[in-house]
Amino acid sequence: MLALPAPAAHAERLDQHDPKGDVRSYDIAKVVVKHRAQRVRFEIDAYDSTPDDYHVFVDRPGGKSWEYVVLWSVYSPRALGVMTRKQWASGGSRFKCDVRSGHETRKNVTFSIPTRCFKHPKKLRVTARSEDDEFGYKHRPHWTRWIHRA
Repeated sequence: MLALPAPAAHAERLDQHDPKGDVRSYDIAKVVVKHRAQRVRFEIDAYDSTPDDYHVFVDRPGGKSWEYVVLWSVYSPRALGVMTRKQWASGGSRFKCDVRSGHETRKNVTFSIPTRCFKHPKKLRVTARSEDDEFGYKHRPHWTRWIHRA
């Protein structure tokens, strides 16, 4: 009997592009998600410049329209937090999951979150929202398709 090697583990990657010019500033160009067994990696590219904050909403199958929000701020780009929908709705300031991961350039932000922060989903989908302190929410592209864990 012939034994075949197991396929190499890889992350499912999704690149979602958004049209230029649908908002005046902090226009999100692309959201990239890599769903791995231990971490979910996010990359957000902007057409113009990085906003003060990004909120990445994460949805798991069978839930509400979203279950978690990842909070990233230009003021602390390496300090990320994950809140549940209930924590967010109650205006809570405590995170379900504190994360020290993140990198920011003028138009690009990347960070990764342990899958345990989202209860190890087999698949998820996301949408991102840009925000600035002076004018509030700026841009929220459509939800991605469902991304399976590798």
